[in-house]
Amino acid sequence: MKRIIQLIIIAVALLLPMETTFAEESGFSVRPIMPKDQIDSVSYFHFPMTFNEKKTISVLIKNHQKTPTTVQIDSANGFSNPFGNMNYTKEKQTEFSTFLNNKYRLAEFINYDKKITLKPLEEREIQLNIKLPEGVNEGQVLGGIQFQAYINQNNTSSQEENNSAAFGVKVKHRYTIGILIELPKKVSSNLEVKKAAISTDTSVPQIQTEIWNTSPTITKGLSFKYQVFKKGSEKVLFEGTKDLFDFAPVTSMIVPVDWAYKSFQPGKYEVKIALLEKENQKIVKEKINEFKVEKTKVVQYAKKTGENNGVIPSPVLWSNWVYAILIILIIGIFYIGYRLGKSRNKKH
Repeated sequence: MKRIIQLIIIAVALLLPMETTFAEESGFSVRPIMPKDQIDSVSYFHFPMTFNEKKTISVLIKNHQKTPTTVQIDSANGFSNPFGNMNYTKEKQTEFSTFLNNKYRLAEFINYDKKITLKPLEEREIQLNIKLPEGVNEGQVLGGIQFQAYINQNNTSSQEENNSAAFGVKVKHRYTIGILIELPKKVSSNLEVKKAAISTDTSVPQIQTEIWNTSPTITKGLSFKYQVFKKGSEKVLFEGTKDLFDFAPVTSMIVPVDWAYKSFQPGKYEVKIALLEKENQKIVKEKINEFKVEKTKVVQYAKKTGENNGVIPSPVLWSNWVYAILIILIIGIFYIGYRLGKSRNKKH
């Protein structure tokens, strides 16, 4: 039975995402050199700073190959992400998040060498200089530094399939070291529930609600509770609760909710939203948003699914149970294998 438990743990682990700040599989590794004023023992930079101060941080990069390697370096902004950990990118916005105050876009205030070439087996310390803009003196600033194997994007001599492979390597070998700066003036979190809209860009229609974190501080520990009604009706079409991931300072987050009613039809609807503290279920914010499903949206969905009547296919409604069913099946297979093995041993 002990063997079965071990196999189950391995199977479940394979379904979970894995992250690392080491990059040895791409031929190099990176390690932050923590400053003297590092606030706590974490794997990212976390230190105090003021807007009129210049800060230098260092990273150790090592080439593990017997040939030279070039590493590309990018500064990154920290965005809210409805699907998991903070999203770090050099872009000024993402599909699901944007900044509400551009002075907190850390990527623009870091100076560094954009790429370095390391000799075979060379280890080198590199420095990055940070200077925040005037007036940024409260809350927190979140961003990061990203490292990846350098790819010459101007090289057009490769075939298209080689370019595709190179792009895959580029994405796979990008590694981020976070930077969290604590400013002198502490602030309280403040969230605002904004508008809701319907989207048919995914396999199932989604209600997308925009939430603003207007405060320059990371906000966490909240749940998102929703109830959907036809406008003018008290009948709940569908409802649910989902955990909200952390909000990055002064950013927005679009929170998607799958349409879970049996049909998707044009009309006016309302979604009642409550933001709750996970620990005590206390309501932090509450709002009712009206949104409209246009006929064009239903037509778009019908073209994708072939459902002219806007009927949501049953597999889509059951999508939240897919992982649970998959894990149960895996456990069942291992258990049957265990019983068969035990039976054979008895015969011998």
